[in-house]
Amino acid sequence: MTVVDDVKSRLDIVEVVSQRVPLQRSGRSFKANCPFHQEKTPSFHVFPDRQSWRCFGACATGGDALSFVMRAENLEFGEALRQLAQQTGVPLPQRGQRPRDEAVQKINEDACAFFQRTLASTQGANARAYMEERGLDKQAAEAFQIGLSPTDGDSLKNHLTREGHSLEQLVSAGVVR
Repeated sequence: MTVVDDVKSRLDIVEVVSQRVPLQRSGRSFKANCPFHQEKTPSFHVFPDRQSWRCFGACATGGDALSFVMRAENLEFGEALRQLAQQTGVPLPQRGQRPRDEAVQKINEDACAFFQRTLASTQGANARAYMEERGLDKQAAEAFQIGLSPTDGDSLKNHLTREGHSLEQLVSAGVVR
């Protein structure tokens, strides 16, 4: 579970929203005038069973507790996460405490290089021809790190394990199942 998931799992969206907007119960949900635009009839709904909110009025937006705090308080993602983590008692990792992130970064770099080599190989001839038809040349493929995933489902896993990554790391990074 990520830190973001941990914070979200400890939040009650009704509590988070009601700290900023007066809510009225309406069946299994809650409603209020939308805090993000002027209105006379409540179109803002909070759904406790889904831990989500939605404006059915002019905003036509919705989200979870984190996105609500971001929008209501005009905060960036990191600032809103810090605020909610403090509120829920979830410790956030300090900068520099990211060995797992560095491992994931390395896995993704190795996977990207593998896909790029596959595109450049004979396996990638059809894909390169298609790219040329679409106006993408070799420089664009390199600049945007475009690659090709082989049809063989195990070749990436085999390549990355040869590069020294464990299967557990690959699964944790979301690269293989």
